[in-house]
Amino acid sequence: MMTFLLIFVCFAEDFSTWAAKQRIEAIPEQNYHSLAHMYHRIAQLETQKPGVIESIPLGRTIQKRPIWAFRIQEPARDIRVKVLVFAGLHPLEWVSNETAMAIIEELVAHPIDHVQVTVVPCVNIDRRLVTERELRSGSKKYRRSNGKGVDLNRDYAINRESNAFWKVFIPQYYTVSPSPLSQPESRALDDLAQQEQFDAVISLHSFGGYIFYPWAGRWEHSPDAQRHHQLASMMSKAQRHSYPYKSMQLAKWGFPFRTLGTELDHFYGKYGSLSFLIELTRSGLSPLSPKSFQNPFRWYNPRNPQKDIERGVDSVLALARHLGMEKWMLDNSH
Repeated sequence: MMTFLLIFVCFAEDFSTWAAKQRIEAIPEQNYHSLAHMYHRIAQLETQKPGVIESIPLGRTIQKRPIWAFRIQEPARDIRVKVLVFAGLHPLEWVSNETAMAIIEELVAHPIDHVQVTVVPCVNIDRRLVTERELRSGSKKYRRSNGKGVDLNRDYAINRESNAFWKVFIPQYYTVSPSPLSQPESRALDDLAQQEQFDAVISLHSFGGYIFYPWAGRWEHSPDAQRHHQLASMMSKAQRHSYPYKSMQLAKWGFPFRTLGTELDHFYGKYGSLSFLIELTRSGLSPLSPKSFQNPFRWYNPRNPQKDIERGVDSVLALARHLGMEKWMLDNSH
């Protein structure tokens, strides 16, 4: 609790006051919203449903912007399961932010009994705002890192090393950040996980159409591989649309492929949380639109993301409800 008390002291104003100062500007993508728009909407939800949704300041980005999380629960129920969901490690993956926002809306309207879900709609805020400005100006730049040039998807502490033979020939698949938790954005999530001890952690990305589970940096199965696979399969089956996402261990996505220093391995390996990485969408590229291949934004985001947003929401809610019911049954089996 001391960590969060110190963070509150460092933040000069509460979320609603801060959100009201964020200027909403139009985004030239019909089915997407600016971060300011999302934060304004969340401030409205906080006013409408006090006690159901609570804002939490996690820390600041490399450029000193606040990172906000939102804790959602049914206030009349005791909490037996805690779930963390976060989005926007990579600044061009806007469908992840939209999915996080949709999860917040759904949970505020229908909290899950005995389950507390904490949602971070955007982690890499600095570069997300850069991509917003670039879209408005018509610029089409590829961006993946944070404000210091570090890939936050490679900045974690577990499985940073590999003795794989293939790394000599394809070293780009085996790169990591300069040191574990080198960036304030990564440390903010790690501090939160250490404080809360989440039962499950879900990281939202795009693209691919997969629900991945550990290990990402090691070929062998994790000790909880069977449970991870069962839960990931359940999340996939919960998706309301056809062509649900596939579930698999990330390291087995391709034979020589390893992803080192990921949040997926970190929250499982360090804290024992069930850990999943959802690759939303199968990209926004279209053979009928050759220009889409020249636009990095479209690589990750379809023109209409609604079905993939719903696939992501369905998956996250299915896991949270399942864990809540599972814990309730265990607590009442005596």
